[in-house]
Amino acid sequence: MERGGQRGRGRGGRGRGGEEQRWQQSGQGRGRGFDPAPAASFPPGRGQEFQRGNPPPGAWGRGGAQSNAPPAGVWGRGAPPSNPPSSAGVWGRLGPQNNPPQGWGRGSQQPPQQQPQPQQYTPRPQAPGVASVTARMAEVSVEEPPGSSSSGGSIARISAAASGGVEAKNLKPVKRPDDGGRKGCSQVRLIANHFPVRFLPTQQIFHYDVDITLALQAEGGKRGGKQKGRGGGSKPEDSKSVGVSRADAQEIKNKLIAENRAAFKNAMPVYDGKKNLYSSQPLPVGVYTVKLSKGEDSEVKEYKVALKLANTLDGLRLAEFLKISVTDHMGVQQELLQALDLVVREHPAQSRIIMGRSLYAPMPDRDGLIGGGAVAARGFSMSLRPTKQGLSLNLDFSVVAFHQSMPVLEYLWENRGVDCQENKPLNPKERRDAEQCLRGLKVTVTHRRTKQKFMVMRLTKPTTRELNFDIGENGQPKQSVSLVDYYRQRYNVDIRFKQLPCLDLSKQADRPNYVPMEFCNICEGQRFPKDNLSGDQTKGMLRMACPRVRDRLRIINEIMARSDGPARGPFLPHFRMSVGTEMTQVTARVLEAPEMRLGDRGQVQKVTPRPDDRQWNLLRSHVFDGKQIERWGIIYFARDNPHKLKFQIDNFCNAMVYRFRSLGINMAEGPMVCEPDTMSKFENFPQLQRSLAAINDRCRKQLQILICVMDGRHNGYKNLKLICETEIGLVTQCCLFEHVRRCNDSKYGSQYLANLALKINAKVGGSNAALAQGLSIQLPRFGNSHVVYFGADVNHPGKRDERSPSIAAVVMSINWPYSNRYVVKIRCQKNRQEYISELGDMAKELLDEYLKVNKRLPERIIFFRDGVSEGQFDIVLNRELMALKAAFMSFGSGSYDPCVSFIVAQKRHHTRLFPLGDVGTKSGNVPPGTVVDTVIVHPREFDFYLCSHYGLLGTSKPTHYHVLWDENGFGSDELQTLINNLCYTFARCTKPVSLVPPVYYADLAAYRGRMYVEGLTYNSDASSSASSSSTSSTSITIPKINVGVENFMFFL
Repeated sequence: MERGGQRGRGRGGRGRGGEEQRWQQSGQGRGRGFDPAPAASFPPGRGQEFQRGNPPPGAWGRGGAQSNAPPAGVWGRGAPPSNPPSSAGVWGRLGPQNNPPQGWGRGSQQPPQQQPQPQQYTPRPQAPGVASVTARMAEVSVEEPPGSSSSGGSIARISAAASGGVEAKNLKPVKRPDDGGRKGCSQVRLIANHFPVRFLPTQQIFHYDVDITLALQAEGGKRGGKQKGRGGGSKPEDSKSVGVSRADAQEIKNKLIAENRAAFKNAMPVYDGKKNLYSSQPLPVGVYTVKLSKGEDSEVKEYKVALKLANTLDGLRLAEFLKISVTDHMGVQQELLQALDLVVREHPAQSRIIMGRSLYAPMPDRDGLIGGGAVAARGFSMSLRPTKQGLSLNLDFSVVAFHQSMPVLEYLWENRGVDCQENKPLNPKERRDAEQCLRGLKVTVTHRRTKQKFMVMRLTKPTTRELNFDIGENGQPKQSVSLVDYYRQRYNVDIRFKQLPCLDLSKQADRPNYVPMEFCNICEGQRFPKDNLSGDQTKGMLRMACPRVRDRLRIINEIMARSDGPARGPFLPHFRMSVGTEMTQVTARVLEAPEMRLGDRGQVQKVTPRPDDRQWNLLRSHVFDGKQIERWGIIYFARDNPHKLKFQIDNFCNAMVYRFRSLGINMAEGPMVCEPDTMSKFENFPQLQRSLAAINDRCRKQLQILICVMDGRHNGYKNLKLICETEIGLVTQCCLFEHVRRCNDSKYGSQYLANLALKINAKVGGSNAALAQGLSIQLPRFGNSHVVYFGADVNHPGKRDERSPSIAAVVMSINWPYSNRYVVKIRCQKNRQEYISELGDMAKELLDEYLKVNKRLPERIIFFRDGVSEGQFDIVLNRELMALKAAFMSFGSGSYDPCVSFIVAQKRHHTRLFPLGDVGTKSGNVPPGTVVDTVIVHPREFDFYLCSHYGLLGTSKPTHYHVLWDENGFGSDELQTLINNLCYTFARCTKPVSLVPPVYYADLAAYRGRMYVEGLTYNSDASSSASSSSTSSTSITIPKINVGVENFMFFL
């Protein structure tokens, strides 16, 4: 019943199963009229015959052989290179080419006499540091810690003087310390879903800033306010800024290009639907007028489109960045990568629904219907990545749930079971469910011709029959008219469902827009929240989203071969690009499984996981450290009469005690309290609060664990956790009654109770398994230094929730040398803020706990960070690492300075690995322990892919580990083995998991904090009127974890 981590980053979220295992998924119209555009104005020196700038010294240009070798796979102009280009190369002019675009090969053309230099790229300034890290650094030095020479790599360290503070520096991710790892029990050949991309380094791309405004029709209208573009200048007069949707912006851009084709010289620019437009040739800048209408019954809107040159980009710097031989730490030009990525996705995006970085079919197949008003749509996710083989397109099959496009009345019945009848009003519960279900969704109307989409703001309080509003035209006095009469007179339609409320689609309070539900349809392409999927819907999603390995491989290849796929279309040759259709072959290594420590009647037993699936069992052994559970209780919530369940609950208690003891967990014979209750308590927060407090008082506040059996899922589960963990100080374990009653089944019951025992033992302070070889044996150069593992994650609210805070959680291992028990700190922060603003304070509190338990501070810290994309590396590294350094200075009079390694663990990527030949597992996946650190990894930085788990369902997704900072001097083999071994210590199972446990625990803890916020918000809304239900929850603060549970792993 307890649910795993939910990710609200806009990135939907990852859900990891809790006590009850949940699904894991391992974000044109016509218009008439056109005002002639102003005279085309080109930038100085950039006319129709726009000339390219000279390449920098040492780069491959036009002419003979250059002194410096070209980057891998990049073709220059002039004589053919001595080494033929690879498939991942870049096209140039001259030399043998396989399939060059038409119009290429002008090798004899001489460079012009005058060549204006392109505008230089200027990186954006670094963001300022967090408030808690504002002190100046007295001294920053680079030093080599003792014992680091054995790793073979150089180690940069930041050390703060005792009297100083820490200042955010412009730190960059560390470089790869070697050529990759060598350890492994075997090597396997794989293919990865990376497709080589070729580009011309000397091809210039012109970046334009786009500003779309709505022209004012009335005379004397207000002039535009602040300029929104990045280039400065004034906004077109007699216009105002408007919120234009991406679809409308694309339609405006298409109309602009079509009606100005002569002025734009048949250019084919690509546009992101917001502010950025890229062209392979210069465009006339200026202000253009575009008229657009949404339908026959809609007014024609006149838009002013301002084009302004923002930057001129070329591929020389990117080509230099992709050189493996370059050792300098140079950053990739993100703006150019963004432009090239947009070029690749422009063609497939024209016929698909855009959802973040993914594209989906607009009309899902019939087998995509999963019920409940939801439909599963097939599509793909794609991104352009710099790798060791050059630029590559990473593409993967994807499935997402959309709200089904259907009439609103049918949708209410499908989604919430609300039966809308002509002469029957909605009762309060039906009205609340309907409003909760529809609020925020976009609808279209059917009583008039229009393509306009409207967002549902709320339901009207009066019914349709009772609605009246004032109307007046041509200066005549306003008259009150009923909505029913207005629709009959204006649209010649009769409203049937007069007892139902209308949908309030008003954008402004002084301009009401009430539409009866029967005239509204749900728009397609709206994402269905993953957390709202029912059990049957989840099964339907699994059926489509988890194809077998060979099926996923076939689907990806079919996408690349399609005429509307990313390797086709007119935009690629227009920008001198091409995308290959063959996947990349890589050589991977399989790491050995570590030896595990378990218990055996008080003795330590060493067990080696099975070689095929890397699992071990507890049939002939015990948990490593079984905790004595002498004081436990049980409360069971029934739907009607809880006393009917008494017999089955007694059987469950007896079976649980027997199974726990067989696993080395000495559990008392009977509970201190066995309390019957009803599910209705979950509807009333104060009553639930009093019941739980009474149980705690009856046991003299000595309960180690309270087991809560629920007769079904309920949102009140969040309140139960909130009360027990923040107010009372009780560690709880929730179970569903449907599983409890099956415990008499010997096979099912034994496995279920064993899983329950693992969770409860870890929650009360025990440990289930440990590595046989401690870190001092794995890494002898560390000696007897104490090493702790941090894990950090940020959980964001749902996509449309702009009020609720984000939740940051940081965990830290507390028991050296086994490092399999963790403590946690949870904080609220600003909505959708990714960096952890209070990391310094949280780390200080955790280190205080470590000092109390171990009587010393750790000498080395390995910090794992989850949920960070490549674009956020700089801000996380410069803020969070500095916050850690500032926290260290509060110990030992500022002399405490441990070695820190900062590692990002990414699961939200699209790389998949497929075995070649018979090297896969029974499910067809790569073997557990597979690591890839060549070909598809970063050209220079320290990263690798590790698939540590056994993939049973669908296609395994490896975790991408990226080392941002390393003061411990890890080599590839050392770090990969360390992380792979840690994946065997996760407390809830007897097999390796796909994500390093510190990050896994931080994800679960952050989701627990999200549950606290949702529980507080739900209780606040329930006690307020409907008019105040949208009260901001920004002010909600997570209550402090009770001292009775804060040092336990209550979040499992």
